[in-house]
Amino acid sequence: MKKKVFLAFLTFVAASIGTYAKETATYTTKVEQGKVTTGIGNKNVPILRSTLTVSGLTGTVNMQGITGKVVATNLKDVKAIRAYFATNAQELFVDTEGKMTWRQSNAIPYAKGKIAKDGTYTITGNRSLAAGTYYLWIALDVAKTAVEGNTVDATITSYTIDGKMQEESNGDPANAATIFLTESSVLMPMDKGSQYYRIPAICTSADGKRLVTLTDDRKDHNADLPYHCYVVAQHSEDNGRSWSNPVIVAGTAETGGDYGHGDASLITNCINGDIIGIMTSSPNGTGFFSSTPDKPQAWKTIVSHDGGITWEPPVDHTKELYAAGSPHPNWLGGFTGSGAGLQKRDGTLVSPFVNRESPDGTNNNITQNYYNFMSKDGGKTWFVNGKSGTTAADEPKVLERNNGDLAISVRAGGYNFYNVTSDGGNTWKNAPQTRFTTGINGNACDGEYMYWCSTLDGNPWNIVFQTLPNSNSRQNLSIALSTDEGETFGTAKTICPRGSAYSSATILPDGTLGVYYEEEGLFGCYTMRFVRFSLNWASNGKFAFTKKQPFKGPRLNPPL
Repeated sequence: MKKKVFLAFLTFVAASIGTYAKETATYTTKVEQGKVTTGIGNKNVPILRSTLTVSGLTGTVNMQGITGKVVATNLKDVKAIRAYFATNAQELFVDTEGKMTWRQSNAIPYAKGKIAKDGTYTITGNRSLAAGTYYLWIALDVAKTAVEGNTVDATITSYTIDGKMQEESNGDPANAATIFLTESSVLMPMDKGSQYYRIPAICTSADGKRLVTLTDDRKDHNADLPYHCYVVAQHSEDNGRSWSNPVIVAGTAETGGDYGHGDASLITNCINGDIIGIMTSSPNGTGFFSSTPDKPQAWKTIVSHDGGITWEPPVDHTKELYAAGSPHPNWLGGFTGSGAGLQKRDGTLVSPFVNRESPDGTNNNITQNYYNFMSKDGGKTWFVNGKSGTTAADEPKVLERNNGDLAISVRAGGYNFYNVTSDGGNTWKNAPQTRFTTGINGNACDGEYMYWCSTLDGNPWNIVFQTLPNSNSRQNLSIALSTDEGETFGTAKTICPRGSAYSSATILPDGTLGVYYEEEGLFGCYTMRFVRFSLNWASNGKFAFTKKQPFKGPRLNPPL
């Protein structure tokens, strides 16, 4: 909490009686860091928020200016500075380019500032302030020539009110904004009237023209299934700078049923271009821990045949896989790890699944296990493959190594559980509760575990990565790289230093990585944030794709 209380004695003429009176106005300010990420060429980046509370006043006072300093790795990365008053406590959103007109702007322009050679700035303008609370934002324009990995920030040193300069002694909150190749807010609290969005999933269309996301839309509650959640789809055709209007694709009578759907994952079928979304739903009002063979939590898929623009209604595959009347009648229920699924090089689709099962399908002797759901026909039908790769499983991810082995990473407190199979899951290399010994260690959270590039595709390295909060709590979302196909990992690098949780990732055609994640912003709910960055940034310059050594995407070898 950063507060500054100062008193200004104001004189005014009581025109009705021609006498003078004095009135004491009290100002309280709280300056907080706004964005901690931004993108090259982004405009009106909300970098600082000063919550200004005016009290003890029956008339108005006049705010006439703000001073401070722009702090950057290179001042040339900052092109302009402006101040806005926001109409609410949400993160400032200004859409001067008209790229996301479906989102309501909350910005009232105050004034544009001037930045001196030493970074100090002055913003001069007029705004009448009556008693009340005001959200004053300092916003920066990032230059199109800005350098990836540099940082930009600003401080507030003073305000001028009714001709008097009032110092701000706590105008430099922690953190700065890292410049990424691309950065955007995919969904923000109160977008389309919904306060809570969660659970990111992202993929790239087979032709490389589009980024596609699925996200939980939880409306006015923030509870997991079986509470009524919806799944919304969006896409971007400019590498994630802007996003389409979110459209509900699951959770209504027309889209799978008027009950909870969520925890989505995505797989791009590179053979025919379909995008398959996988999700859990609660047709019986049952969640993971209350699901039974007779009234199970359901497992569904949705498909887009046009690269994520439109979607078919969800299809229920539960009876193919588990619950009463299925090949696994003693399974009580379960769900697929959200985020990214896998397409093997032979074209097989793989969805890692965590279940609850018992010997007789009752609440006796229940174990929680990991399995792979697989499809050989592009997602039309699915089957269970293998046996449990770990117990106490929760939100698993899977990748295919160059020799065809499947490696899994399963959510756990501390280092994730880890295992490898050479026969699709019938036998496993390690004991069920084996942990990684390197990489990101901390909070139990859903993250990504996948290839960035492979020598099988003609790249010079095998690089796998993981994304998880590098902290004991859900904050400091980071990425760690592996050069031995996900066996061990190097030092983690921070993506988002503040509160941040679930993350999903996708490789773009130019070899950059897009990460879609939950960020805890100033409003108190998750903003669904997207950043795109290079291998050069993620590896601290150790690896980089160049014109002579370009990225080569995955090649499938589907069976005849």
